[in-house]
Amino acid sequence: MHLARLIFFLVTASTLAPHARTETPPIAPLPYMRLGTNGASVVQLEIAVRKFVPAKGTGPIIWLTAVSHIGETNYYRALQKHLDSQALVLFEGIGGEAMKRAKRTVTNIPPANTTVATNAPAAAKKSEISSLQTAMAQSLGLVFQLDVVDYNRAYFRNSDISVAALQKLIAGTNTVASGSTNAPAKGRPANDELQKLLKMMDASSAQGGLFQNLFQFIGANPRLQGVAKLTLIEILAQLRGDLAQARGLPPEMQRLFRILIEKRNEAVLGDLKTELARRSPAKTISLFYGAAHMDNFERQLRSLGYRPVDELWLPAFTLDLEQAGVTGFELGLVRAMVRMQMQKMFPDEKPAAE
Repeated sequence: MHLARLIFFLVTASTLAPHARTETPPIAPLPYMRLGTNGASVVQLEIAVRKFVPAKGTGPIIWLTAVSHIGETNYYRALQKHLDSQALVLFEGIGGEAMKRAKRTVTNIPPANTTVATNAPAAAKKSEISSLQTAMAQSLGLVFQLDVVDYNRAYFRNSDISVAALQKLIAGTNTVASGSTNAPAKGRPANDELQKLLKMMDASSAQGGLFQNLFQFIGANPRLQGVAKLTLIEILAQLRGDLAQARGLPPEMQRLFRILIEKRNEAVLGDLKTELARRSPAKTISLFYGAAHMDNFERQLRSLGYRPVDELWLPAFTLDLEQAGVTGFELGLVRAMVRMQMQKMFPDEKPAAE
């Protein structure tokens, strides 16, 4: 499987759009994912929540609340606490108003950092796996964002494109909102890539069934689970720059990534500008999106006159190498393989520091 397709699967198409054009050289956005440590044998994926304020004058505080779509229960509890302190949350989700109508409550979150049983046949039969992301999270002893975050808040507002708009974009009718148009482009290759990715995430498809079996196999073997979790941490922590500009990707994949990020981000920025233009806008606003969207969001906020002033780094999920039985040789092998693949995709990018 192409690494780009795997990354899409892991972060639900969270990719980066081309750099915004400005009159002066833009400031490189800060990282939103990094490799953290907590003791000699513990590694973890950390995700940033970053605070922005107007560089001049006054205005609402804007938080870029990056998120990993799978993680530990404590991670989502910390995120929920942060989001519940905001006056307005613009959240990700194509056709996502359904998330607010769903009966999701914080009480459904399992006890802190409990693992999800996947090796028990009875538990597997009772579990209704609605997506491969849920299945993958369970195989790693984690939970899926949409299964635990409570979106049923009055100040949560879905800010994304519709399914119909996405279909038009993929087909080459690149219109998202009034005043936001691009010239038509050939949509078939990108549509083919999207269909492949959707099949991967469809648990009822043949591909989805194979992945389900693979995830159950991983979840039943603690040592294999540890290596898989380590690989995921290393991949996400190494992601830097603009995936849509990665020279190691085929053009149709780059175009699909641009659509899934750039056009969706345009919709969010349109909602944000509308809120900022109000006579009494919300005092604190959070853009709650996948971590890889944040590079583009930060560039856009800087163009609106905002600057970062504070940040939180939340551990999304953690691996104790000794407890998982992962050896130093396996750690070195995984890191070497991930770096080699990243170098192919981003030959001009400097690897992220350990």
